[in-house]
Amino acid sequence: APALRSLDALKPSSLMGLDELEIRHWPMNGFRLKENFLVEHGSVIRSQSGATARARLEQTLISGVMGHTHRAATYSKTGYRDLEWFETGCLCMLNPDYVRTEANWSQAFWIGTFSTKTSNFNIQIVKTTGRGFVFDGKHYGRTDVEADIWSAPTVNIGD
Repeated sequence: APALRSLDALKPSSLMGLDELEIRHWPMNGFRLKENFLVEHGSVIRSQSGATARARLEQTLISGVMGHTHRAATYSKTGYRDLEWFETGCLCMLNPDYVRTEANWSQAFWIGTFSTKTSNFNIQIVKTTGRGFVFDGKHYGRTDVEADIWSAPTVNIGD
């Protein structure tokens, strides 16, 4: 809303506490979580899974993660320095009424771990199971319905 645009408290950097976390916000391109890692929503999409990740890696020449494609995919390039770019999926309905054909989307999200001393990071794309998700060997999700069979114990998200 134009009337609220001038309020500093509603700016993304204030809402997410980016200054306290020492994260530099790049309004048009997301933000650099680390000098070598960009986080963005994204604005372009390619037709094949992973192709958008590849295009962004080649455009930015650093690693990163993006939404927008609603697919879970990754593209990596090794050499003098290793680079990876991730399409993170979505947590939305896969059959919205505004999509005329079958949506080429994946329900998933990402969890990242970043070194405080080096440029190392580890990104895990976590796909949903329809009743929850599996992370670190545990199934998180609903237990009040017939569950998928997993070898790991089931944990309620509210626990």
